[in-house]
Amino acid sequence: MYFFQEILTEIFTLSKKIKFNDTDDFSTRFLKAASIIEKNLFLFNSACKHVDIVTTILEYLTNFGVKFMFGIEFDEEYNKEEIILSVVLTIFTICTEHKVQLFLENAIIKNSILNQIQYNSLKNELLNQTNEMILLKDSDLYTVINCLMRIGSSRINKIWIDVTIKQKFLSLIKKYFHRKDFHIFKSTIRIFKSTKEFTPRTSYNMNIISIWSEDIVYARYLATVLNRDVIFVNVHMDLYGGDILLPYVKVFGKIHKGFKPTFNDDSIRIPNVNEVNFSHVPNKESMPICNLFYDGKWQKPVKNTYWKYNNMLWANATKDDIKMCFNSAVEGFKIWKTWSITNRIDLLSQMITILNYNSKFSKYSSKLTANTVFSNFTRVWLLCSQNDRLEVIQSRIPRGVIILKEKSEEILLLRLIQILISGNSVIVIADKHSCSLAPYCDIFSTSKIPRGVINFLFNQNTKDLELSLCATDYINYEKQLFTSNFEKMYINLTLSKQIVLSLK
Repeated sequence: MYFFQEILTEIFTLSKKIKFNDTDDFSTRFLKAASIIEKNLFLFNSACKHVDIVTTILEYLTNFGVKFMFGIEFDEEYNKEEIILSVVLTIFTICTEHKVQLFLENAIIKNSILNQIQYNSLKNELLNQTNEMILLKDSDLYTVINCLMRIGSSRINKIWIDVTIKQKFLSLIKKYFHRKDFHIFKSTIRIFKSTKEFTPRTSYNMNIISIWSEDIVYARYLATVLNRDVIFVNVHMDLYGGDILLPYVKVFGKIHKGFKPTFNDDSIRIPNVNEVNFSHVPNKESMPICNLFYDGKWQKPVKNTYWKYNNMLWANATKDDIKMCFNSAVEGFKIWKTWSITNRIDLLSQMITILNYNSKFSKYSSKLTANTVFSNFTRVWLLCSQNDRLEVIQSRIPRGVIILKEKSEEILLLRLIQILISGNSVIVIADKHSCSLAPYCDIFSTSKIPRGVINFLFNQNTKDLELSLCATDYINYEKQLFTSNFEKMYINLTLSKQIVLSLK
């Protein structure tokens, strides 16, 4: 009988014996890893401590190894490298045993063309993901206990539990778990009387949650309104079938870092000599002024700083202005994302009609029609699949605050509407070399679009705004979001949300 540490050492030794003629032939690497595991099932079952874990790992390796072999096309949201990384990271979520993870790293990642820096960064983020459970009053608590016995006490960060079943749940935990695990589970419990008490998502790490209830209809509804990346119903982290890819690459990817609820203060420069304080401007009463626009109305710059251009005074956004504008966009997004895509399109159609009837803007707005703007955005983005144990529903949810800058006013308006249709809020940034949104802001302020959804910042040098809001220069940011293919752009402007339901 092997001791546990000897088992782990033997697994790690197995990976060192693997040799490949072509280190970038991932079909061979996946299938070879599966073959080694099958030949050493005792070792891997002992290390993973549950036969279902090893079975699921084998399903992933075999399924994707075969898909790579036959060149089967994947979801266009992912390229091949992202698929490989997603499979590995998903397996690591299933099995947290370090030596098994090292085996898979050596079998699949080592010496390949995969970006090692990106892989290491993504792997480190696994430690920051959150796992929650919601136990409604009609939950099958014995099924919940069985699930917790499989995944362990260290995998759950928070358990929301209906106040009416708290004592029964605690008694079952005390009965079936050791004292240490009992206290760990007890510390994660949060009581609720209404589902409205669930805290909103505050972290931009991976958020996974499971809902437990005998009322499947209500559980499905709750799953659709919760702001989480992956939601399970009456199961937790059950990935039976080896087809579900947890969206780690998209959640932790570089582009998503530009959508955190903050910005980089250090990238805001000290005002240069061309800026002037409004109080020091001669004849200012006769000079046209363009202020900033956020929170649904015109705003004077906090530092009262402006710069002259074309016989006008333009507000020059500083750090304080950007912070308030960004907060406005975040608050607007919280409301706008809850609107259905049908309601958003109806309201935006009305706004386009107003623009088309206003002769002042007809040069560009007349080219905006329901067909040109809403084409391919009205498609129902809902994918369903199932096996004999699970049903998977994949939908799209708004990404967050999007930054927009354009030289062409026609493209500016088109992309603005597309961003809004997708459920995002927007901050348009401009300087003298790009288009200003200022001529349209009065119309936006009187529309029914929630405050903070549309915002506008002006600066003499937008590079400062780009680095603080986009975490990169706008050229790179734009490439990651916008494309002439509307379908692809909708994918870029949204995030995947997966709901996994138990069929048993």
